[in-house]
Amino acid sequence: MTSNRIPDHSAILLLTVSCGVMACGFNQPLGSGDPANPRPGAPVAEPSTVPADADASVNTAKAASAPVQAVPTDPTNRCPCSRAPGRLLPPAGWTCPAATGAGASANIGPEGGSVSLVTGTEGVPLDIYFPPGALSELTVIKVSEVTGPTPTGFTDYSLLYAVEPTGLSLKVPASLRLPWAIQLQEGVTFSVNPALAVYTSHSAAAGFEKRPDSYTNAGFNQASLDQLGYLLAGYPTSLDPPDCTTP
Repeated sequence: MTSNRIPDHSAILLLTVSCGVMACGFNQPLGSGDPANPRPGAPVAEPSTVPADADASVNTAKAASAPVQAVPTDPTNRCPCSRAPGRLLPPAGWTCPAATGAGASANIGPEGGSVSLVTGTEGVPLDIYFPPGALSELTVIKVSEVTGPTPTGFTDYSLLYAVEPTGLSLKVPASLRLPWAIQLQEGVTFSVNPALAVYTSHSAAAGFEKRPDSYTNAGFNQASLDQLGYLLAGYPTSLDPPDCTTP
């Protein structure tokens, strides 16, 4: 299915996005096979825990659902929901679930393949497709939710993820579909900031740069990756009202 780009002005989206998101993929096959004897491109579950220190080795864990919980909210609805430290309460009807440490991995070689992680928030998968020639040898690609804080200076629509081996350069860019991690009560709508994009970095804490070909779809962002590392969907906090972050 061809993805529709959001124009440069804010668009009002209904956050009943699960069906829309699931219908908008890369149209690329995901690997499958026997987990005990994986072939290249086959996802491999690796239950473990992710350390709070995002710069530590990131392991994988089975994805778990994160139900919407009753939490205090900002009735003025002025400030977007965010997991960043020091943010005000989320708008009424919004929930920004925290990372669960979920992860997945796949063995991918020069022939290409995919790794897919069903997030612990909406059940919508994060997908990375590696085309033929992207990797020069068989490599274990790991994708994990990072349980550390959102990088300073960003309003986050997605969780922060680690894609390992971090720092690995790809010979041919991979394709990323990055789902948002926002839950809304039925009937709640919100305006998407037109600056929303995929940002990547070598470090979980700083140095994030916008992917030049990033674009927004219904409930997720897409972009290419030429190097593995940390990534999130968000935009600079400076674009929010100044008092959305506590001093």
